[in-house]
Amino acid sequence: MKKTENSAGDNASPETIEDEYPLVPLLLCEVSCGFPSPAEDYIEEPIDILRKIIRHPKATFVWRAGGDSMRDRLIDVGTLLVYDRMVEPRSGEAAAVRVGGGLCVREIYFDRDGRKFLKACNENYPPIEVTEEMDVEILGKITYSINKQ
Repeated sequence: MKKTENSAGDNASPETIEDEYPLVPLLLCEVSCGFPSPAEDYIEEPIDILRKIIRHPKATFVWRAGGDSMRDRLIDVGTLLVYDRMVEPRSGEAAAVRVGGGLCVREIYFDRDGRKFLKACNENYPPIEVTEEMDVEILGKITYSINKQ
């Protein structure tokens, strides 16, 4: 990614030119999150991270999360949420949702009777049953969440 000179330093700006994306090495082995495993010296072909994350560029958007309603799904304040309008979320998956004039992220659930619910991932927020009278639109599936470590 190339940037033109500006006084913003390392911050992204409208002058950013996105004509080149770096390829990142993908290691052949999986990293153990339990007991350590022997290191592998082999690297698979480099991958383009953006192409991995974004399947439908013209229908993909990124939000920055606010609030704590999805904390049990490890979505905290500041988490970057990638959502794809071309992918319809299934029951149990996180979705970008418009409720009235507001935007939120919730898990979508269908019960045995076909009723639809918007479920927060925090016990302090009760599920919302979606009825025909409500102004609710499922905008797309949350495909990735990115947290800074």
